Amino acid sequence: MNHNIINTGQYLLIVDDSEIKKETYCYDSINNILVFYKGSMKNIGFQKVISHLPLNNSPILEGVDLLPPLEDEVEKLAIEKYPVNMGEEWTEEGLAYPLDFNYGFRQGFINGYNTVKEKYKYTEEDLRKVFNYGKGIGSLAMKDDFDEYIQSLRQQKMPVGFKCEIDVNCTGNQGNGCFMDSPGHDCGCVKLKTTTNSQGLTQWVGTYY
Repeated sequence: MNHNIINTGQYLLIVDDSEIKKETYCYDSINNILVFYKGSMKNIGFQKVISHLPLNNSPILEGVDLLPPLEDEVEKLAIEKYPVNMGEEWTEEGLAYPLDFNYGFRQGFINGYNTVKEKYKYTEEDLRKVFNYGKGIGSLAMKDDFDEYIQSLRQQKMPVGFKCEIDVNCTGNQGNGCFMDSPGHDCGCVKLKTTTNSQGLTQWVGTYY
């Protein structure tokens, strides 16, 4: 189940068009901000926030599901390149202990990746964007504008969507399971998969894209 992500700069938000009641966190699409709807203002352009991820040390929204933390890209790449490969390492005393034979390869991959990223801060695509930006502005380009643009390239790339895993648990059709593809299917058997994090808060399960 795919959901578009809204980035306000302070939060990543997932919203829907369900009924907005008093004391509800909403996304104001007109001003691109998060608001706490108390029922005393017009809610034109408001959508209910159903999940979120705080950014830049912003507080968690009480009563709203959380999105999982953003993964570091290099960790994901390393595990894809060198998957966990468990075996046994024997000591001189003849004792065996479990060992991931690919652990060292993954650490080397991560260290090399981070070193290159620090040395070469921008990709070829980034440089093309800067070149086209400067060409478009021409002689009117200001240093402050250029510095601001460069700084934006240094920011962490944010996801645009989230694919949430689902749980299907249905005893419809007299215990024989429901017909999920049938018209009007609305027994509620398809639910978003969630977990409880270390803080005791409900967190969605899935992947960013």
